Amino acid sequence: MENADNLSKYKLDIDKAIKTIISKEDRLVFASVVKVADITNITVFKYPELRGYILEKIKFEKEIQAIDKKIDRAIARLNKGNRRITFISLMNSCKFNSDHIYNNPYIKKKIRAAVIENTRGLCKKK
Repeated sequence: MENADNLSKYKLDIDKAIKTIISKEDRLVFASVVKVADITNITVFKYPELRGYILEKIKFEKEIQAIDKKIDRAIARLNKGNRRITFISLMNSCKFNSDHIYNNPYIKKKIRAAVIENTRGLCKKK
């Protein structure tokens, strides 16, 4: 029981450390996460599932960063080309296929938010 409590505490510390690293725009790697979370090598050896948890979280956050970067670049390209920003135009510009968007709710939500944000700017100009 105590191990489960310690493990959940370490997982919360890891989540906070990852958010801190991302907010500082530092490089997200295993060593920096462990350092910010104050987790020692002994702790990682004691709880081997922490290593997998950290690597899984890093992979997940890097995928999110890559998606965000891809969408931001697509918006910049479309704005530069004076083209309308629609769901389909962003989907095509990012080279996401419809199955990928359908199966990944984060991409769908992010594209919708980008379209809404950019159409609000057009409505205010009129």
